[in-house]
Amino acid sequence: MQKALYSILIIITLGLIGYVGYYTTTHKKQPSTLLSIATPVEDVATSTKEIEDKNMLTTISGKKIHIEETAPADQELSTITLTPSGFATNTPIVLETNKLVDFFLADLNHDTSEELILITGGGSQAYGEATIFTTASSAGLILVAIPEITESDTKKGKLFEGYRGHDSFLLVDGALVRTFKAYSQKDTDDNPTGDMRAILYTLTEALGKYSITFSKGTSTPPIIASSTLNAATSSQQGGASSSAKNLPSKKETITQQVSSPQPTLLSGTSWTWTNSSSQGKFVLSFDTKGHMKSTTDCSVIRGDYEVEGSAVEFGSFTSTPKECVSSQEGAYITSLSEAISYSIASGTLTLTTLTNKKLTFTSNP
Repeated sequence: MQKALYSILIIITLGLIGYVGYYTTTHKKQPSTLLSIATPVEDVATSTKEIEDKNMLTTISGKKIHIEETAPADQELSTITLTPSGFATNTPIVLETNKLVDFFLADLNHDTSEELILITGGGSQAYGEATIFTTASSAGLILVAIPEITESDTKKGKLFEGYRGHDSFLLVDGALVRTFKAYSQKDTDDNPTGDMRAILYTLTEALGKYSITFSKGTSTPPIIASSTLNAATSSQQGGASSSAKNLPSKKETITQQVSSPQPTLLSGTSWTWTNSSSQGKFVLSFDTKGHMKSTTDCSVIRGDYEVEGSAVEFGSFTSTPKECVSSQEGAYITSLSEAISYSIASGTLTLTTLTNKKLTFTSNP
């Protein structure tokens, strides 16, 4: 009897196993269409987030500016749209201007707030221009006033003497410098024979209004930048499609290719000390190789200088031994040796020492 019961249980168990196997074989679950689509969509969304928007610039304070250009091939001008975020007022700014060559952020006046710099150019001579907005205000982007270059500015002895376009713009020690090859009256448009000239852009602020002043910079050693404007560049940009372009990143196209040693705002300049009681005797000059020379009310001193950003350091002074009565030379050398920073504005050089003492100099022609 017991054996018969075991036999019945075995038969029932085998039957259940056979039924389950048959059911799972003939009713195999098909993959969900929704699942197979949803998985790659999720992957695409993740990868999209990782793609950097090269048209977006972000300031140190976290404000953002999106730059978009529409450049129809059959039109000379472009439409550049700036869309800020992080300001109190984020209304887009629309500019009708020449083709966009480059754009980047730089703190031109060392106030910890960067400036947005747009480099544009066009025409057969590829006349370049810089449009600048400051991000210093939390209210919104502020347009910086830049002097217009007139025909009289290009005359002999003027700041833009021999200018006919083909500009280059680059950053040197955080300052914006514009360079161009000067033309003589007999030069053809494709063959300038004059010297390389450089114009320094200095940003100043007064009562909340920002403006640029031009001053003579140095072009030695020669400066070559990828933002150089020429006929070839203008032609390429003129052929852009009417849709918004893929613009370069803020640093990819402003990479400097400067021969060594790198020029600074002080390179090749000469200044007269205004604090001196001996008017005009203290003249401080800088060459392009890191050497300085200064006449004093007693002798001539020489030394080295190093610049990094707005920081400056003098050292290795030598002077001609000479007996002088009531000379300021000793105090002057001490102040130079203690200088830690410098600034240039409106033709005035200011050196600041460790004790916050100011030495001011006026630019020499």
